[in-house]
Amino acid sequence: MERIGGGDDTGTLMFISWNVRGVETSIESFLRDLSREVQWDYLLLQEFSGSARTPPSLQWSTFDGHLVFQQAPGSGRKVGAMVVHARNAMFVNKDSFQGSGRSWSLDVRMPGDCFRLVGAHMHPGHFTADGDYWDNIVELDDLIASTPFGYKVIVGADVQDALGPGEIFTSCVLGPYSEGIRGDKGDLFLALALEHRLRALNTFERDPGGTYTCNYDLTRPPKQIDFTLSNLPAKKVKSCRTLDSSAAVTDHRGVVTIVYTGIKRKKKYWVAKGPKKPIGWSLADFTFNDQIRKQLDIEDPFPENSQGLAYRIYTDGSFRRGNRNIVMAGWGFVAFDRCEVPGPSTRVVCEASGPTVDQQGTRILQNFQP
Repeated sequence: MERIGGGDDTGTLMFISWNVRGVETSIESFLRDLSREVQWDYLLLQEFSGSARTPPSLQWSTFDGHLVFQQAPGSGRKVGAMVVHARNAMFVNKDSFQGSGRSWSLDVRMPGDCFRLVGAHMHPGHFTADGDYWDNIVELDDLIASTPFGYKVIVGADVQDALGPGEIFTSCVLGPYSEGIRGDKGDLFLALALEHRLRALNTFERDPGGTYTCNYDLTRPPKQIDFTLSNLPAKKVKSCRTLDSSAAVTDHRGVVTIVYTGIKRKKKYWVAKGPKKPIGWSLADFTFNDQIRKQLDIEDPFPENSQGLAYRIYTDGSFRRGNRNIVMAGWGFVAFDRCEVPGPSTRVVCEASGPTVDQQGTRILQNFQP
């Protein structure tokens, strides 16, 4: 598939929320396959199965240097995880990873941007007024409400229900591309989004590949049940769309969000450079120009009887007139003697140079005629 650009060198960050339904291979292979398809920065993974080996702790590093933060195993739920790309490992707040039931969060502080990343995998069972889904909403609300001051929230959630259709009172959080008919779970999750002013970003942009996020292994019609929500200003969000990837075997599609950031990483191109030019060099052989002219069979532009009137300018920027001592100068201007009144001796230079500004910058000598 076509590689999607992200935060590697474009001044943006890529966040992917994805229910991977258990990584069938090791996490190492999963991340390498995903890196071939997208330039990801942060992964918010639901139903994360860990790696083939048992991790020594809830925070560990892959062989490529990516940081993995995973929930502690619990009864009745799958394990959620955050994965931070190795190039962003330095921006993670120490000891900021926390989990609460089916929700977990991680704080990231970057130059110009601070984020609280929140993952959630809501209960898939039937809804009851005081059941498991309500408890999940309370746990998620606690993580969002405790966000440090100045941090923006990005939530990646498997809601287990549609949030559409959009209505007038939901237009601040749902866009025109919200699909499906929400049930009791969708109503409860939408109330949480309205309380915290979290926009469902993947409902505000038309997706050429379709807006559905789960196909239920083709056993029933696909639905839009996975969302990325945030209180980021609209101008900070570059795009948000679904991801078709073969990195994981799952019936869900990831939701890719690209946001503008204060960090601009530039690609480093190798440029072949010649040898360094010497500094402070001067011409030692004053016949150098004459020798070049003779080799190229170029006639002397000045007759012999006018050699004393002509200014001889050399390749290092120095010049002289007649037999006078050499005068150092820079390219781009012609220097005359201090307070010299233009006369026949300067006619050759004035006519050859056209408009000429004197050293004080107050007079212009143009096509001077003595």
